[in-house]
Order: sequence, then C-alpha cells, then structure tokens
Amino acid sequence: MIDKLISALHSFCNGETYEQGTLAANKEYPPKFITYSFASNDCIYFDDKEIGSRWSGAVIFYSSDYAEIISEPPKIRAALRAAGFIVIGKGAPVPSSRPSHDGWALDFEFVEMEA
Repeated sequence: MIDKLISALHSFCNGETYEQGTLAANKEYPPKFITYSFASNDCIYFDDKEIGSRWSGAVIFYSSDYAEIISEPPKIRAALRAAGFIVIGKGAPVPSSRPSHDGWALDFEFVEMEA
C-alpha cells in the first residue's frame, strides 16, 4: 500500500512528499509539499483465514500559493483514485504550523488483499 501511495503522489510537488511528522521543525518549508499518514485498521477474514487488510489515512497538500490549495487537491484526488484508493469526500482545509503555507487534507481508505 505504501508504495502505491508514494507512487501516486510522486508527480506532485517535485517529489517533496513526507510521512506526517518527519519534516524537521527547523527546516524551511518548500514552496509546496505533501504529507501523509496511514494505519491498518482491520484485517479481512474469510473461512477463519486473514486474506487482507483495510488501511486508512490522510494526504495533506501544503502550499505557499493559495491558488494551488484550490487547484491541486482535485488532481491529487484523481491520482489517488486512479491508483485504487478510495478517497472519502473532496477534502477540507487544514491549518499549517507556518503562516506562509495553507493546507488541504484528503482522507482515504485502501483495501489490500493478500496474494
């Protein structure tokens, strides 16, 4: 799942993609970047055997250009959906820890079946 997520996000923000909380507090923010978080919530069972997992998480797009906060999330949403992610709704604005940036969050789910 994580490889699919990073691959779907790679074409945005010149590859500036970070797991939530890993961007150093003292590092200057790039003009635009993406953070993501995820967790495996449930295992999927059939006939008393684990056959898959259900993941959920969030992708947050940050930019110093507010126009991009409006224009980029629909493109990111489409890329996630094309990669097999279930994007829940159209997202919502989120605050940034820096006044120079704004953010937009997209929640997702992903069902991963074992081979």
